[in-house]
Amino acid sequence: MRGRRFFLWGIGGIVGALAFAGAPAGAADYQVWLDREAEGRRLAVTGYCLAPASGSLTYSLRALKRGGGGNVSTSQEGRVMAREGLPSRLSRMALESGPGSTVEVGLRLYREGVLVAETSQTYPAEEE
Repeated sequence: MRGRRFFLWGIGGIVGALAFAGAPAGAADYQVWLDREAEGRRLAVTGYCLAPASGSLTYSLRALKRGGGGNVSTSQEGRVMAREGLPSRLSRMALESGPGSTVEVGLRLYREGVLVAETSQTYPAEEE
C-alpha cells in the first residue's frame, strides 16, 4: 500500500505528511470520506468533508485505475466554503473500466495550506 500511496501523492505527499506533523490545534476534528456508486463498468466516487469551524478549505481528489487496458490517473482540486458541523460535498469523479480493474482513490483536505484530513480506498471497478 505504501508504494501505491506514494504514486498517488508523489513528493506532495511527503511535504503534506511533514506539514501534518505541525498541524494547527483542532486539525484532528476535520473529517473526510468517500461515497461509492457502481453500476456495471461505471464507478463514481464522491468526496465529502465535515469541518469543526466555518471557513475556506481546499481539497485534492485523485484516482488511479489499474486494469487490462493499462493505468489511467486523474485528479480534481478545488476550494469549498465549509459550514461548521455540516457535511460538504467536495467533488465527484466517474470512471469506466473493464473486468478485473481496480480503482485507488485518495482524498486530502487542507486548511490554509496545511493537511488536516485524508483518506484513501481501493475499489473493484465492477460489482461482482
